[in-house]
Amino acid sequence: MTRISKLIILVILALMFLSACTNKNISTASNIEGIKIDLFYINQNKTDLVVETVDFLENDKEAESFIKMLIDKLKSNPSNRNYLKTIPDNLDVKGIRLENRTARIIFDNNYSDFTPLEEVLVRAAIVKTLTQIKSVDFVEFFINDQPLKDRNDKPLGLMKSSDFVGDINNSESVLREVAITLYFSDAEGTGLVPERVNSTIYADEPIEKKVIELLIEGPTSENLSATVPRESRLKHIYVKDGIAYIDFNEDFRSRHWGGSTGEILTIYSIVNSLAELPNISRVQFLINGLKVSEFKGHVAFDVLFERNLDIVIY
Repeated sequence: MTRISKLIILVILALMFLSACTNKNISTASNIEGIKIDLFYINQNKTDLVVETVDFLENDKEAESFIKMLIDKLKSNPSNRNYLKTIPDNLDVKGIRLENRTARIIFDNNYSDFTPLEEVLVRAAIVKTLTQIKSVDFVEFFINDQPLKDRNDKPLGLMKSSDFVGDINNSESVLREVAITLYFSDAEGTGLVPERVNSTIYADEPIEKKVIELLIEGPTSENLSATVPRESRLKHIYVKDGIAYIDFNEDFRSRHWGGSTGEILTIYSIVNSLAELPNISRVQFLINGLKVSEFKGHVAFDVLFERNLDIVIY
């Protein structure tokens, strides 16, 4: 082989090597792209979320590091001095994991110090921020090694951005705390006992809807018993001229345990709870949009019901 031939071969090999390196760099660079992220913070009154939009470089192969970066941003002071950091100084983020497109955030015990309204805002801000990452579909919260739980001690589980409804730039979406009186059965099933709870709702959310949802969830006290089957679903509720029209699915009746006393306690747990609201004095029940003559064979169900304090145990 002549010297010129060897030189040509070396040049060709060098070009092939450079081409491979270039392709590798292009491939690596293709995993990095510019992205705008809305960082969700809290307004000064601690009633709503506010947004700062920031440009980042997102790398698919380092998604967990990107999550940590965003969490650090939420722990830092926003550029706007009128905004509050989402994660306060006394709350420690002990760990962050990305598994199966779910960002799992582990907090210390100080997470439990939030008021109900503050807790919803913090949770919404973090979920809305992190789920903008391409590799994150859900977020799950933990306090130490335990999943975050609701008022009934049940894990909240996976959360997504759409779980937190409302336009944050619309004043109607502002959250508010409300005190609600619910009526549940005593342990013996002989009467109703009032239970007072605080709940967080959006300003444009009907409080009567929240009352029914909380009744379906059941009592927080271990000394009380649920009055509404857990399979029940509220299809619609509206109030007109002091009458609350409640439309349940068929499971409200078919999954009920029956008995004349059980029927009465269920009906009046709902009626008495709704009658605590100033705009409701009577209740009309519907099943799939229609009046039904009897509940489970003992109580007429197509009439208007009014508050019954005779079965309340104080």
